[in-house]
Amino acid sequence: MKKNRLINLIFHFNEDELLKKRLEYYKDVIDDFIVVDLKLFGVNSFDLLKTDEIKNIVKNIPNLNFDDVIWCSKVNEIIPIDQIGQLTTYSDFELYNHTILNWLDNLSCNRKITGSYIFTYSSVLRNNKLFLEIHYHIKYAKNFINNKSFGYTLIGFEPNEKLSESLNFNYNIDLTPTELSYYKTNQLSVDNYKTVEVLKDINCQLGGYFNSSFETRPPITVYVDILPEGLVIDDQIYEIELPKRYQLGSGYDYIKNEVLKYLKYKLLIDDDIIDIKNKTEDKSSVLKYIDLKNSIPSEIT
Repeated sequence: MKKNRLINLIFHFNEDELLKKRLEYYKDVIDDFIVVDLKLFGVNSFDLLKTDEIKNIVKNIPNLNFDDVIWCSKVNEIIPIDQIGQLTTYSDFELYNHTILNWLDNLSCNRKITGSYIFTYSSVLRNNKLFLEIHYHIKYAKNFINNKSFGYTLIGFEPNEKLSESLNFNYNIDLTPTELSYYKTNQLSVDNYKTVEVLKDINCQLGGYFNSSFETRPPITVYVDILPEGLVIDDQIYEIELPKRYQLGSGYDYIKNEVLKYLKYKLLIDDDIIDIKNKTEDKSSVLKYIDLKNSIPSEIT
């Protein structure tokens, strides 16, 4: 019996280096690669679904079997090799939500975005509106919860000049190379969400394969004074009413929560230095931001 093939239809814009890494990464688990140059069509992969071009591309793949699986993805949509066997569907198509990774494959805000999808060749032959249905499913956010969540969308894994162009083309995100450099060195999230956050270290399964050179800015020092009338952070006064008594050693430590709440607005990275002083103490405590976040209350008050 002839084995059903897994074919990766890759939507490419300008991510040349990432494409090379992708082809090498999947060379032993993908049967065939079809690279679609989106510049030839003048539309991104989402809008391509509204045209006949994608159906023509699929039908022109040679020697397709009825049950061959076609995985459509942007260059930056990656599913770990050991999970490739999960690319199966028992309906006309299956969509996937991918965790967004920024700059390095261990940096993320754990936000997800609808990304790649699969279908069988039989679905193309059977369903004349297949690609319009996929387009509709992606377009409406209410369908997001019905998608399977696994794999990653890599944002920031190519030079900033090319990244600026591809973000605008693929995601309608308008950031200049200079702005992207600031985001990168400050470990800030870049995605289509309005909230910019400092990225967190997560346990990713890509092992650094797609990473490129990366340097964060030098650590900065932030000065915090805890006063009876409130907090002073780098000469900025925050008037809060500090309770005379609070429960130390628990999540109800009021002072720690207030300090961390206001420090969050400064978009600090873990290696930044916090010089924190209580008015009742003779000298300040100096520790890294990551240690402050993880410390017990009695260490900071």
